[in-house]
Amino acid sequence: MASSGNEMTNRSMQDMKEDVLSAVLRGDYVNAVRIYTRMISMAGAAENDEMSSLFSGRAACHLLAKQFELGLEDCDQAISKNERNIDGYIQKW
Repeated sequence: MASSGNEMTNRSMQDMKEDVLSAVLRGDYVNAVRIYTRMISMAGAAENDEMSSLFSGRAACHLLAKQFELGLEDCDQAISKNERNIDGYIQKW
């Protein structure tokens, strides 16, 4: 039975979540940023909570990679998608 496009997208997102976790655990924050960027592009019209979480994750990787301005921009994006995303505020602080 063939998979629908939506199932493939969900599967790809799950694979990327595993890839980003692996990159972070290796300390490869630049690659983790690339993966998060692809995930954000794929998520497109996802719910604000999910988008906020993706921006927050990418912000953390930017900050760990010492890309502070980019990290702060992603914190702002995370907060704009979900004002209750505490990670966005903590990472800015």
